[in-house]
Amino acid sequence: MNLLNKLTIKNLKLNKRRTIVTIIGIMLAVALINAVATMYFSGMASIIRAQKATSGDYHTVFYNVPLNDIKTIQNNRNVENITKLKYLGMSKIKTNNTQSPYVSVVAAEKDNMNKLGMYLVKGRLPENENEMVITNHLNNIMSTNYSIGDKLTLEIGDRYSKDNIKLKKSENLQDGEKIINTEKREFTIVGIVVDISESVNQPGEVADTVVTCLRKEDIKDNLDIFIRLNKEGLKKPYIAIGDMLGIDGNLYKAVQDDYATGRDATKSGELKEKFAKERKKAKYQFSSQRFLISLETDQKDTSFFGLRYVAAIAIGIIIFTSVFCIKNSFDISITEKNKQYGMLRSIGATKKQVRKNVLFEATILALIGIPLGIFLGYFASFILVKISNMFLKDLVVTQTEINFELIFDLNWMSAAISALLGMVTIYLSSLRIARKAAKVSPINSIRNSADIKIKSKKLKVPKLIKSIFKIGGEISYKNMKRNKKRYRVTVISIVLSIMVYISLTAFMQIMLKQLQAALGNIDYDISCHIYKENDEEITKLNNIAKTTEGVTEYTLLQSDVGKYDKKFLNKEIKQISENFPDNETVSIIAVGDIEYNKYIKSLGLNYNDIKDKAILIDTVSTATIDASKKPIREIRMLNLKENDKFDVKRDNGEKLTFEIAKITKKRPFATNEDMVTPYKILVLSNEYYNKIFKDEKRYSAYYKIKDASKVKTQIEESLKDYKKYFISNVQERYNNEKHLITLVAIFLYGFIIIIILIGVTNIINTITTSMELRKQEFAILRSVGMTNKEFNRMIRLETLFIGIKSLFFGIPLGTAIAYGIYQVGKMPFEIPLKPILYSAIAVIVLIASIMQYSLVKIKKQNTIETIRNENI
Repeated sequence: MNLLNKLTIKNLKLNKRRTIVTIIGIMLAVALINAVATMYFSGMASIIRAQKATSGDYHTVFYNVPLNDIKTIQNNRNVENITKLKYLGMSKIKTNNTQSPYVSVVAAEKDNMNKLGMYLVKGRLPENENEMVITNHLNNIMSTNYSIGDKLTLEIGDRYSKDNIKLKKSENLQDGEKIINTEKREFTIVGIVVDISESVNQPGEVADTVVTCLRKEDIKDNLDIFIRLNKEGLKKPYIAIGDMLGIDGNLYKAVQDDYATGRDATKSGELKEKFAKERKKAKYQFSSQRFLISLETDQKDTSFFGLRYVAAIAIGIIIFTSVFCIKNSFDISITEKNKQYGMLRSIGATKKQVRKNVLFEATILALIGIPLGIFLGYFASFILVKISNMFLKDLVVTQTEINFELIFDLNWMSAAISALLGMVTIYLSSLRIARKAAKVSPINSIRNSADIKIKSKKLKVPKLIKSIFKIGGEISYKNMKRNKKRYRVTVISIVLSIMVYISLTAFMQIMLKQLQAALGNIDYDISCHIYKENDEEITKLNNIAKTTEGVTEYTLLQSDVGKYDKKFLNKEIKQISENFPDNETVSIIAVGDIEYNKYIKSLGLNYNDIKDKAILIDTVSTATIDASKKPIREIRMLNLKENDKFDVKRDNGEKLTFEIAKITKKRPFATNEDMVTPYKILVLSNEYYNKIFKDEKRYSAYYKIKDASKVKTQIEESLKDYKKYFISNVQERYNNEKHLITLVAIFLYGFIIIIILIGVTNIINTITTSMELRKQEFAILRSVGMTNKEFNRMIRLETLFIGIKSLFFGIPLGTAIAYGIYQVGKMPFEIPLKPILYSAIAVIVLIASIMQYSLVKIKKQNTIETIRNENI
């Protein structure tokens, strides 16, 4: 080790506080980079695991593959593994659902059955041909409710029509059809799964699927095979799949890319038509898991690909902030050692040696700070994953109602990325300083005047400062003018912290506002949409409202749409905006007798007077039409008045004429969402609606209740024999959104805190070191008679100047970014007053506290010793 390097190590030891603060800055920067990278990899690993759990761990499936071809596919260089599956046939079961009287039995290889995407609710997967798993839905509709360990006897065969024509497994039920060529088998139920993927079996509406293990005797003709590609195959997945099928893989890829990116409709149609012809050339029927392929190949066509951009932006902000922090530490180091470098240069040290010496110091600090940062980043990520899962445990994010769990992925890539970027950050921070140290003139360095770039004539002090802060303020003002660079770095650190805090707080606020905007107008808690087969379902929904404790409001809504002529459109709409996309469509609804009577009573109307007339809800905000037009007000969309006739045409061409009994902006319960045209609604009595729309079978039941899960349980129990219904739990949605926002808030505020910590570390480092470097100056001033009062005035002025200058730049920049976020979110901008106020208070308190702390230390020092000593 040469002399200069030994001197560097000695200086680092002598100036322990500055060394420690610099290492902390490096450690925080690397830790945050590593945490962001780790959370990205953990997030992607969790999403891939959830996708495999719900849809299966395979990339493509080939149907009805001859036995001779299976071995060839299995040995393909792009294939990692395959899972064989055989459709055994149908069996009748005792069920309450007359539309679904069968089970479709399939057998899969025991060793790879877990790759088929069967998420277990209870029990385990089958281990032999006498065991099976059933679905939750099947267990609900069967006459007997089965438990783990129960026996189920099935007579498995083929569906035939009454004319003895073999039916496909997915064909609709036919009168007189039967199951023949049966084989009687007894199974033990060992597991209940959430659902079984359509790719595993496609029995349509007539059956639910059960799965058992494949026997040797089942492998006698064609099988379905589920293929997982290896790393080589995933480099060009669609070409690999295309080669095995004997079709154009590039065309297949183009169709998948087109599906993801949504290009021009005409070109898209041409491409799909071309591929439809190509598909016919395939050796076997097939389907692929585009989403899983996209996730595992990092393609741009998944909604989660944005995570990479978010992570990249976050790391960019960290590097940008950290460069200032670390650069500042080296800048201070050079300022402090300028005299030393000058003396070394005067006795023969070359520019190259001085430059290498600065980079050597950076390397030592990096070797200590980077490993500590990587460890801290992993630890922070682990804690974040644990906290996240506390919020995610009640959050349902998959279509099959499987709870999502974040896994901690200790990926070496995150350590490599953070170490590399940490080194780049430190190198960028120290390189310019190294060049500067090498260029400084030895004489100027010994005089320690290299950083002073201003002549005494330009150091005029404003009279206001002289009158308020006296001689102390005058000295402080001149010092700031002479050493602009030192103060500029401090100001930039504070500006960055203010800017990040204001802009990211605005981002959090807009997310909360969008949640409120999305759910704030919904006045119900849970809804059930059903396609009515008979009146029994409707009776059950009505009974739930009557018998469930806590239901305060209920309506059974029917709806249709109609087109009207442009002559009815209010001309004022076109005056506000020529481009407003009015589609001349109006919603026509009935809200049930109870709600309708409550509604007309609130409008002061009599049922007999209006039972064959329509109430028109017609109101829209000008902001919806054109947000730039002020003032914002509510206007009518249709040029109609009470007792006018309103002509409407149904989709089937039938013409309807309604007499308008009342025009209002008041809405019945549960009509704020779910309307095709929420600004124009015709409300009819049930009697009138059923007279017009005799073929209507679609109903929506809406309930208002504090505990929506009660109604959900009741609906599921009452309608367990039906498939054609859908429940929307708004309460659950709202809670899910709040959980997600809280989770995002934890990440964002954690990010804000670390960025601010880096900034605060920089501020502490800059101000305390600046004060330490000036302790000789302070000692000299005190030795010539400067009083404590004057001394305090001088420091207060510096605090005020740094604080005001930082706020002057930081607040407008942060507000400008916040404005941009609001514009992207298409929300009306509000000045972030609270974040501005909090940041202003924090900045003044922080700077004042740091300076006061440094002053207390300086005042305790011996004046003579301080003037003599040059170490800090």
